[in-house]
Amino acid sequence: MAGGSEATLAATAGRSPPEPGGAMMRDSPDPNDSIPARSLSEQEVRSLVTAVLDGVRRVRQTRRRRGLRVRGVLAAALFLMVYGWASDPGGPIPPRGTEGPAPAAVRETAAGPIPEAAAPKALELAEPHDDRVEAEEGTRFTLEGPRADRVVNLQAGRVHCVVVDRAPGERFRVVVGGAEVEVTGTRFDVVARGDMLSEVVVAEGEVLVRLETGAVHRLASGDRWARSAARAPAAVASSMEPTDVPVPEMAPAPTPPPVEVAFGEALARFDAADYAGAMRRFATIQSGPLAADARFWAAVSRVRMGRDEDALHVVEAALQAGVPTEREGMMHCLAGQLLASLGRVAKARQHLREAASDDIHPAVAACGRGLDVP
Repeated sequence: MAGGSEATLAATAGRSPPEPGGAMMRDSPDPNDSIPARSLSEQEVRSLVTAVLDGVRRVRQTRRRRGLRVRGVLAAALFLMVYGWASDPGGPIPPRGTEGPAPAAVRETAAGPIPEAAAPKALELAEPHDDRVEAEEGTRFTLEGPRADRVVNLQAGRVHCVVVDRAPGERFRVVVGGAEVEVTGTRFDVVARGDMLSEVVVAEGEVLVRLETGAVHRLASGDRWARSAARAPAAVASSMEPTDVPVPEMAPAPTPPPVEVAFGEALARFDAADYAGAMRRFATIQSGPLAADARFWAAVSRVRMGRDEDALHVVEAALQAGVPTEREGMMHCLAGQLLASLGRVAKARQHLREAASDDIHPAVAACGRGLDVP
């Protein structure tokens, strides 16, 4: 019995049993056996949480049609709490999906600064004709201060700002590290790299660029400023005779096993919403410690494509063939969600009870208990 609230699902070091009718186990060692046990990365955890939330949402929709009673909100919250906090010591990880509604407009409140925005499509502040901040994927920034002295603290990425005209004494600034860009009414882009101001492009109006060194640049419509790359110091002449210094040979970096490379490529395709490509890549991993994970993600890829029956077939086949003990709860939880959404209540109840008895991963057990199918 494993205790604690650990949220990482470590892969086992053993192989899954061969498929029924498959070839006999070879005497020679499987190269996949050399792969060390691995934990789910933050990216994988986010995708897993998103998949579970989608499953809960699907069952809730089915409940309205067939009268199923679902406590999906509790299950999703527990799953997110356990996996999120375990992967990020600073707090829970918000689920990151590849689809969903565009972020809503953010309004300034008297409670303090507007919360940090992680790559929204656009933030329109306070009034329809107020300032507008648009960000590219992966951009990190915060919005602070009242309209009279608004500050965009940019940590990384690119923002495009549309600033309405300011009254005398009012200003709008983008701060990056020790540098800042100040405007009174314009449209412009600011790029940050490594918490440093990297580039400013003015589409309309005029801006002042103040650097950490104290230098100030005034840019007008159509102007662009970019930080020049640091130059290497010039070589200094020496009268000393050159000497040969032996350079030790560097050992080549270890090459990851092919199955681990395939698994990483499949996850990258899943995160890029290429679910068909992810499904095909996961299908190439048939043995080794990542085989059960590959089957689980292959099923989730099918769910994303709307192929619930196919996904259920993959999960049931994996359970029938045999999966490591620490993967059974996950498989049963997904199977229960799919069966419930397809209206097969009796079988759904069986799988969810199996998931609820998972004594290795409390979050999986909570997921099984949170979906109450009468």
